[in-house]
Amino acid sequence: MSSRQSPRAMRCPSIRRPYRAQSVRQKVLVRVPQATAPVEAPKIHSNPVEAKSPLWMVTVYDNPHNTYEEVISILMIATGCNEEEAAIETWEIDHLGQSVVHRASEDTCEATASTIMKIGIRAEVSQEA
Repeated sequence: MSSRQSPRAMRCPSIRRPYRAQSVRQKVLVRVPQATAPVEAPKIHSNPVEAKSPLWMVTVYDNPHNTYEEVISILMIATGCNEEEAAIETWEIDHLGQSVVHRASEDTCEATASTIMKIGIRAEVSQEA
């Protein structure tokens, strides 16, 4: 055994195969279909109602009466967010005094704020600056 061979090389000698490109000597022709008409780029339609309507936001303020669990559950119901996001917003309300919990159209924000205010939390709807 030479110093460059492993014990496995002694048991299983390598099989020499010709390189695939050397063994296949035929040419492969690929046909590319020709386009019959020029292809146009897709048109992107923007909704003019959304572009003109300003965004509104719901701001919730801290109070000493409601528990974390109450605030988390009402935020999940009113805004449709998951529990983790509601917990983060509740922490912000408790530690910072207020938090923006929802952004949408004016009607949606009004409905969200009225749902939140049902349990005694102060919520305000305002237009984003």
